[in-house]
Amino acid sequence: MPSKILIAGLVLILIVIIWHFFGTSAQPTYSLADSRLSISDGRGTLSPGQVLHSMDGRWRIVYQNDGNVIGYPTTSNIPFFSTGTNVLGNLTMQADGNAVVYDASGKPLWSSKSAPSGSSNYPDNPILPPYKFILQNDRNIVITNGNDVTTWSANTKI
Repeated sequence: MPSKILIAGLVLILIVIIWHFFGTSAQPTYSLADSRLSISDGRGTLSPGQVLHSMDGRWRIVYQNDGNVIGYPTTSNIPFFSTGTNVLGNLTMQADGNAVVYDASGKPLWSSKSAPSGSSNYPDNPILPPYKFILQNDRNIVITNGNDVTTWSANTKI
């Protein structure tokens, strides 16, 4: 029968291994199950070093440390989407249905131009939160409203 010291040692080694592989990192990554950037769950921004994955894991959106938000396949660095920004800040999914890249001072650098929702210019797009910024399995980047209706598309579908 193994001794209690041997079992405690093995448990400690297991904890160290788990911490090494699953502990915090300098560049946090959302899991495949967390493939939405959404205002509804408190994760309304994507910051430099963070990654958003499609549910099937084939695609990713990376907020690079050079300030650009770029979509890539997970198997290569050939981009299919770019905001063209080069200043650090964050990508924010706003409550009005607009996704915006802001610099650190709050100046908008890029926008999905999917707002103002509910105005006379957008009669078929009433304000209906929570809005979600989603990287779909077909590579398309979309914004959906509270009824999961697409209100904006980057047209990056394959």
